Amino acid sequence: MACDDIMAALSSFQACTETPHGSRLATHCLYPSFEPVDVYVHKFGDGFRVHDCGGARREAWLSGIDDAYVARLLNKEAARYQIEVEDGCLRATAQTADWLLAAVLAVANAAASVARIAADKAETVAQGELKARIDELLSSSFPGIVRRDYAFRGKSGKDHHFDFALKPSMDQSLLINAVFPHHASIYANYVMFADTKIEGYENIGRMVVFDKPLSEPDKILLEQVTSIVPVRSLPVGTARLLERHKVGSA
Repeated sequence: MACDDIMAALSSFQACTETPHGSRLATHCLYPSFEPVDVYVHKFGDGFRVHDCGGARREAWLSGIDDAYVARLLNKEAARYQIEVEDGCLRATAQTADWLLAAVLAVANAAASVARIAADKAETVAQGELKARIDELLSSSFPGIVRRDYAFRGKSGKDHHFDFALKPSMDQSLLINAVFPHHASIYANYVMFADTKIEGYENIGRMVVFDKPLSEPDKILLEQVTSIVPVRSLPVGTARLLERHKVGSA
């Protein structure tokens, strides 16, 4: 493909829009929402000032992260990219036009990094909360048979560690994982449960538990290898699966 065709296809990323905050450029860096990171440029002496207009801070805040943690993230990533933080904005100065591209990339990459770290932190907190809720419901509804961090060897020979398992007898298990609406969780669960579908192990049940809605394609994928149960229906769903996979069932 000729360079002219490539540049034409990427022209939407080269738009420059005048705003009260400076000339806005959409960069190739992305927030976790897959929205491009916008940076704002204005003249400063013989050079330019570049900032994110608080975009990284807003994205981090939308993840549910507290302001103190966001402030630490901004300072840490600003130091990493050798830029500054001013009034919650990431900012860089290009002393001459030759340094403008470097300043734009530094601000955009720092903003994307702040938002990604905040999103990962929020996801970790959410995962911990869901697993704690599952543990509480299982322990109160099925006392004495709950196992945590349960290892099960798949047909590949790999030992998989499930968040929970119920063991009503030596010959019966219900393997349980929390699942979250992002690709890493979906595919990790698919691989783990697919590897446990072993001929002759009909008394092994499989279940993923969610609290945030899963996309339809993700549900279809998971349903090939496991049952899907919302956390609000966990006691009822678990009882049904135990009955379905009890020893001696047809």
